[in-house]
Amino acid sequence: AFIVYMDTSNTTPTWASYYGGESLDYGTAITFDPNGDIVLAGGTFSSLGMADLGTFAPNGYQSAIAGDYDAYFAKISPLSQRLWGSYFGGAQYDFANAIDIANDQIVMGGFTTSSGLYRAGGIGQTGSADVSYAGGVYDGFVTKFNRDTLVTINQPYTDTLVCVGGTLYVDFTTNTSFQAGNNF
Repeated sequence: AFIVYMDTSNTTPTWASYYGGESLDYGTAITFDPNGDIVLAGGTFSSLGMADLGTFAPNGYQSAIAGDYDAYFAKISPLSQRLWGSYFGGAQYDFANAIDIANDQIVMGGFTTSSGLYRAGGIGQTGSADVSYAGGVYDGFVTKFNRDTLVTINQPYTDTLVCVGGTLYVDFTTNTSFQAGNNF
């Protein structure tokens, strides 16, 4: 995939960049967030170079390719710096072909042959418009992420939470009281 960032007259490229890994990578959707950062999406066969450490979450939402072909989405600054990147996919074929920012959340759509695409238990969560993979050639999917506040804590007391441009609400319990130097 590649990105070309044009000047305000849309006549001269300010910069251009590749986005991809060691295999086939397609960029199919692009949008801007309210801060002017670029959010792009597509599909990839690459197992390297797509997900990276950044402000989105430790190692991205999904740090490794899960199937033969996964969707990906990434955020690039207006100065051509990759802020974060992540896979989104299950055990089969997953491809993102639409992305947008709505109410400070990333909304991404595409098609899939994976039955367990969403990591927390499958796309068909209770209350979803369609709760099961219907089969056939492909099913469509739509998913939503908080733009910069998705976090995971893998090692309590050592992982860092990063919240850029918003408020982070944390519903948690602890086994001990807070001590001097604990920050939230």
